[in-house]
Amino acid sequence: MEIGMYEKEVEDKEIREIAERILPDTSFGKIYRICEQYGEEEADCREYDVYKLVTPEGDRMLKKADKREVSNYEKYLKQKDFCVPEFYGRWDDGADIWIMLESIEGNDLRDMTDELAKAAAKSIVQIQNAFWNHPDRERFEVYLERISRKSAKPTGSFLKDRRPATEPCQTVISWSSM
Repeated sequence: MEIGMYEKEVEDKEIREIAERILPDTSFGKIYRICEQYGEEEADCREYDVYKLVTPEGDRMLKKADKREVSNYEKYLKQKDFCVPEFYGRWDDGADIWIMLESIEGNDLRDMTDELAKAAAKSIVQIQNAFWNHPDRERFEVYLERISRKSAKPTGSFLKDRRPATEPCQTVISWSSM
C-alpha cells in the first residue's frame, strides 16, 4: 500500500450544493475528496473535509474552515497580489463554515526543502510587510505564541543553522537577498 496523499472520486450532493451556493454561475464536474494513507494497514487512512472540484475555469478546493481562517482570507488575503490561492467565497450553514479556494498544484509541506522554505518565507515576508502596521494585533499574538511553542520542542528545522556551537548566532535567511 502506498503511503501519502491521494484523491478519491466521490458523488456528494451536499458538497456540490455548497459549492454551487458559493459560486452559483460555475459548472462543477467531478468531485474528489482529499485523503491520506498514513500506514500500511487499509484502516490507516484519513479522509479530510477538503474536496477538489473540477470546473472549466480550473480546479477549486472546497474545505471546512474555522472562523479564524475565514477571517484571515477575507480580511488579509482576498483580492491581494500575494502568492496564496485565490479566495472565492464562503458558506456558513450554521453548523460548519466552508471556503472555496483556487486549487494550486504543488508539494506537500511535509516534503519541504530549504529552497521551498526560502520561497515560502519570501511570500510570508510580502504578506507581513503589507500589514506591518495593521491594527489587528491579535493575529500576530496568536502566531507568535504558536512559533514560541514549536521552537521549544526539540524538532529539526527546514533551514538549519550550520554554524559551529562556538560561533555567535547568525541569521539563517537574509531577507534582503530574497
